[in-house]
Amino acid sequence: MLDLTIPAGVTQNSAFYSDPYTNMIDFERQQFFWSRVQKDGDHLIWTGTKVPRGYGIITIQGKEEYAHRVAYCIAQNIELSDIREFHLVRINCNRNDCVEPTHFATKPKTPRLIAKEKKKRST
Repeated sequence: MLDLTIPAGVTQNSAFYSDPYTNMIDFERQQFFWSRVQKDGDHLIWTGTKVPRGYGIITIQGKEEYAHRVAYCIAQNIELSDIREFHLVRINCNRNDCVEPTHFATKPKTPRLIAKEKKKRST
């Protein structure tokens, strides 16, 4: 059975795109996101679409995003664009489909990785 309640630490005003002019996630879209999550012990498991390596994926304004990155943005009340360019969000619990924000670690992307991604986008 799906747990449709929003996990502790998640606010209504956070990082899912509600319209093209703001990068914040509205409450309705957060409800949609969390409706694809099921609790399993201390994990929150993404039950939506997954890539072959098991990571959850969600489409936001026509662009695929990893579900754990979206969950991190919601929990931290930050915009997805704030982490997309300059930070890596890694899952520490060995479950690629986990979207429990307390199971993530972030670190800045290296200048080399940033340059590589920019080059890839321009081709």
